[in-house]
Amino acid sequence: MPKEPLTPSQVQREVDHLLPFFTEKGAENEKARILVPEVFEKIEQLRLHKLLVPRDLGGIGASITEHIEIVEKLSYADASTGWVVFASGVSTSTAAGYLSTEAASRILAPDTRGLIAGAGAPTGTATVVEGGYLLTGKWSYGSGLLHADWSHSGAFVHENGKMRLDQNGAPEHIILHVPIADVELNGNWDVLGLRATGSIDYAISNVFVPHEHTYLPSNPSIASRPEIFGIGMMPIVTIGHAAWAAGVARRILDELASYVRTKGLRAGSLASSDSFAERYGEAEARTLSARAFLYKTWEDIEAKRASLEPLSTRDITMIRLALSNMTYAATEAGEFAYRIAGGESLRHGTMQRIYRDIHSGSQHITSSAAVMQSCGRELAGLATNEVWGVNSLIKLP
Repeated sequence: MPKEPLTPSQVQREVDHLLPFFTEKGAENEKARILVPEVFEKIEQLRLHKLLVPRDLGGIGASITEHIEIVEKLSYADASTGWVVFASGVSTSTAAGYLSTEAASRILAPDTRGLIAGAGAPTGTATVVEGGYLLTGKWSYGSGLLHADWSHSGAFVHENGKMRLDQNGAPEHIILHVPIADVELNGNWDVLGLRATGSIDYAISNVFVPHEHTYLPSNPSIASRPEIFGIGMMPIVTIGHAAWAAGVARRILDELASYVRTKGLRAGSLASSDSFAERYGEAEARTLSARAFLYKTWEDIEAKRASLEPLSTRDITMIRLALSNMTYAATEAGEFAYRIAGGESLRHGTMQRIYRDIHSGSQHITSSAAVMQSCGRELAGLATNEVWGVNSLIKLP
């Protein structure tokens, strides 16, 4: 990419200016089942997939809260655009944070768009060979992969014919990066919502990956921005996802309010209904409080990490709770809007699309019931000698 990247405040101003454009392109994206070229061109120009990437690697170098603000706005404009930005941003930024500077510089080379996408779930097999691994596997939910230069894929490590275990006795989970030319892309993204994310299945067969293009998500080396990447892989995953939920929750309530206003105050209308006004007020309170909790949580984490203070189990509980709570609030807002709008939300249109997008995003494993259950147990003091694993608390050995 040419030129010096914009500063975070400059990116925010550009995004604000482009919000009508991203909003207008939402239906077109969905019809194409991929972000249309004009939309992705803006993402690439502004380096929105590199919000957390350090500036010396061609990124924006945004803070966590700046990242949340930008993704929230994009998701308000179009849920699929926001999703692709945050999902590819996770894969791209963690490569910058956890690979060596030399390896990250190669993968994020300035003459490419430097976008990494894929799935970190360990559904592949990484067989130890001299100098690295042979990677084989199949993965689902490769959000943004149709725009990517490199894939980011999870696998369990196998050595001498058996699965290798980590220091806690669990199977060793590794993230490997493979050029997109070595990836088989399967065009099978036929789903309820988030259709323009192109979150396809994909496969890799017997591809060599050098050690320097891999990292251990449970215990990575920190190559840059330790105040951010030192919080761990899974907390980083939650940042953009929670911002996305905040954006779509706000959008569907705004769409509902606009629809009600256009119907006027005639007898029997929603605008003249005290019951609607009460329930709408409750929905606003639920959404606004979830958003406030999200921002307060990350402001507290940023303050703590400014001095590189390690995060406690309680800190991570609050991070995971903020995502789950925001996702639940968005789902509730979507359900309320869909039911109260009647035929308007039933028919194909903006409100229906946002409703479908919200319910599709709510299915993500990072805001599953198991996460909230673990949050509840830890907050209630019932998680003695337990720490956070990928999506639940686990007992220490």
